[in-house]
Amino acid sequence: MKKLNFRKLQQKEHESIMAAMAMQTFNPAIGRTLVSGSVNKFIVSSVRELPKLEKISTRAEFDRFHDRWCKKLMIKIRGCGYGSAQKAINVLLKMYVYWSKMPRNWERLKRYLHVPLDSVIIEYFETNYSDQFETFISPLYENYDHDCYNLKHMTRHQYLPWVKLLRKVAEKNPAIEIDILWQIERLRKARAKI
Repeated sequence: MKKLNFRKLQQKEHESIMAAMAMQTFNPAIGRTLVSGSVNKFIVSSVRELPKLEKISTRAEFDRFHDRWCKKLMIKIRGCGYGSAQKAINVLLKMYVYWSKMPRNWERLKRYLHVPLDSVIIEYFETNYSDQFETFISPLYENYDHDCYNLKHMTRHQYLPWVKLLRKVAEKNPAIEIDILWQIERLRKARAKI
């Protein structure tokens, strides 16, 4: 019987954590809507990209990192638009940085994270922040044949004003904390169905 090398296993532990988080977040976030094999591409991409977070020290650096990663996913995963890419990445980053407190500079990074944008968050802001929604978001969809709820067709041009708006609403708090609304809204809707 072959003997396990626990030293090698321990050296791979962080990589396995990144891969597991990528798999756990991708499937519920957008995996079910994309082509077969997408989850494996996201896992490999995540294990490659997440270590780069350690070198990020400003919001601008984080935003460039995020934008490049979204564009890479759009190339690697057929049918993945900017809106789908941001959601998968943002859910993973919420788990990895905000919940798991990784990497070592997580405290600084949490202030830069984007809110995972989806129909629950969009609907909440359309209803409860209608003035800002009409000013910042609605004009972005005037020349498109899809609505703002369609992540698959959301462009970078349509996504970035959301980042700006959510950061403005968050004020001095990390914008990622707005994502708590997602679970509250889902819970409210679930209770209404019972």
